[in-house]
Amino acid sequence: MTRPDRRRPDVGTPVRRGPLQYGIAQQEWLYYRKHGRARHPRQCLWLDLPAGPTYEEVGGAVALMVERHEVLRTTFPADHKGDPVQTVWPPVPVPLQRFDLFGARPRAAELDAFCDAPFDVFAETPLRAAVFLRDAGRRQLLLVIAHIAIDYRGQEVLCEELTEALSAAASCRPVVLPPVVCQPVDHALAEAGADDGSCLDHWRSVISAAPAGIFPTAVIPEQVRYTRVGLASPALGEALPLLHREHRLPLEPVLLTALAICLATICRQPVIPLSYTWPAREPERTRRLVASVMRDIILNIDLSDAPSFVQAVHRTDEAMRLCALHSQYDVYGLLEADSLINRRRGAWRRSAVFVNLGLGPDSGWPRTPPEPHAADPRDLLPGSSVTAETGAEEHYDDFNLYMSLALGEGGRPEIFLAANRAILTESEAVSIARGIEAMLVELALADDLSMAEAQRVSGLTPRLVGEDWISLDGSWFHRGLTEEVLRRHEGVASASARVEPDGTTVAYVVTRPGGPSPAELREFLLAHLDFRHALVVPERVVVSEAAGAEGRIAAECGESTVERAVRASVREANELGDVDMSLSYVEAGGLLGRVPVVLARLRQQGVEGFVAGDFLRPCSLRTLPLLRASRRALARE
Repeated sequence: MTRPDRRRPDVGTPVRRGPLQYGIAQQEWLYYRKHGRARHPRQCLWLDLPAGPTYEEVGGAVALMVERHEVLRTTFPADHKGDPVQTVWPPVPVPLQRFDLFGARPRAAELDAFCDAPFDVFAETPLRAAVFLRDAGRRQLLLVIAHIAIDYRGQEVLCEELTEALSAAASCRPVVLPPVVCQPVDHALAEAGADDGSCLDHWRSVISAAPAGIFPTAVIPEQVRYTRVGLASPALGEALPLLHREHRLPLEPVLLTALAICLATICRQPVIPLSYTWPAREPERTRRLVASVMRDIILNIDLSDAPSFVQAVHRTDEAMRLCALHSQYDVYGLLEADSLINRRRGAWRRSAVFVNLGLGPDSGWPRTPPEPHAADPRDLLPGSSVTAETGAEEHYDDFNLYMSLALGEGGRPEIFLAANRAILTESEAVSIARGIEAMLVELALADDLSMAEAQRVSGLTPRLVGEDWISLDGSWFHRGLTEEVLRRHEGVASASARVEPDGTTVAYVVTRPGGPSPAELREFLLAHLDFRHALVVPERVVVSEAAGAEGRIAAECGESTVERAVRASVREANELGDVDMSLSYVEAGGLLGRVPVVLARLRQQGVEGFVAGDFLRPCSLRTLPLLRASRRALARE
């Protein structure tokens, strides 16, 4: 088996260095730093090779791409402070591997190894290339590229240019390509220079309006299984062009609205926050930019006044237009703002529902239905095929539900869902895909659908929740889980939680001698919030002490070894003065990008047990050691 080349640009002098551009590249870099692996799947670009070009000429076309587009010869290390840096290296030939895949072996072991081998983006250029020889003399070129370097729009540019270079080689003519006017480092510098903070101000208001979450789920294991659902729909192949042509409805907000109605029906919540991978490229300099600049935007789809389907689509479309106007924002700055807002309102705002449609105003979606046509698209619904499988346990800290849409065989739409099994059952995940299909097919044949009609057509039913669950302004409060977390504190003897007649959430706690104060217990609850839980912390904590405060004063005078290590690590990693441990990490001046440095400094002091997400929890730094101790106690149990 041929092993993928692990070439490192450890010879020569870098061409230049610069900051990282805003967008998914930032998310990917931080994920590599925290977990040592990619967050998003690597990008695979397949091209059928024309007859004529030799193996060497194919390698020359790839080399031309590497020369033209700096990101294909870039590494992404950290600087001396721990911040991301793009280091561009001189162009060198890319090893072009060759694989023979004759016969009925569509996913041979060597192909899997070549595609799936991880990239060390800190020291390795993010590109691998190979030629695959198949039956009947067919040849294919495959480029495997780390997502930190390229997104789908960048792939389109690369595919177009490679096609021209290979066609020129086949025709023995010069390659005709426009000059590259912008490289990722140029774009990053331009973005940072033009950032006046107005975009981030917009997203602060969006985040503040989002509910804490939508899924009523109390217990979620760290190791989870995901159900993957695929729906290939001939009926949607007929319906989507009708919606676009007859109703003049843009496809992206139609699909997002359909998903939101499905989730609102199941979860009984009126506002659905979605993270949508935004494909727009507003600045002209990015039109032919090969880089990774897409980003996840937040859409709050408000169905509380029961709008019609078309009314909801127009609202979603307008929200997306506002997103386009405010899309040039620093992802790290956004997540830090998110942390501060969560701290202020005592919740961890995140539905963790991600949507990536891969569409856009200039998408290649068909405007006419694929063959065969049907007089009534509903007649094609029985012909849809659904697959559902649950993989082995996996560790994700990203999503509760992921949805994408693509064009499959014959131009027919394919809906893909991946759902956390602890949050959505397999039947619910399948029903969501079916519900989206049914609603859009029905809408294509009607002027509009009322909210009640859309929910009826979807076939979905609300999930039954226990009496411990209470809906508050689109978020969930769970009495039993609140009480359980409070009892984990070694200073708590008993706890109960409820909602008072005026709507205030309150926890009533009896502490042991020298036990915690109300403020400390609220911090303890904030530390134990998980973004997967659609929960809020009680607004008030009422404490009845079993003994006087003398023991408490003695306990508060000292700072534990772990607290001192946290203080020192946060201070040194972020180059701060003294650190106020009563503040959260971001409140105290901590930067998101420096969290991996904080963890490394803690390990140097012999302190284990923390994870990166701990430092974005909406609790004080002083409370984090209690979380670590509680986590270890649970592990022993």
